[in-house]
Amino acid sequence: MKEELTVKEERELGKLEKESMGIIEGVYNVLINDEEIQEQIDRIKGHEWVKMMER
Repeated sequence: MKEELTVKEERELGKLEKESMGIIEGVYNVLINDEEIQEQIDRIKGHEWVKMMER
């Protein structure tokens, strides 16, 4: 029972999706450029359990 979206709803959905992707990209960039977080990620990647799961 899926209803079709109106033109207005489609525009609102597109705007919301674009806004959400902008927020996600912003958070991703902050995380990638944060040295402390990158150090923690490297530490996690170096753990023996993670290495075992990657095999």
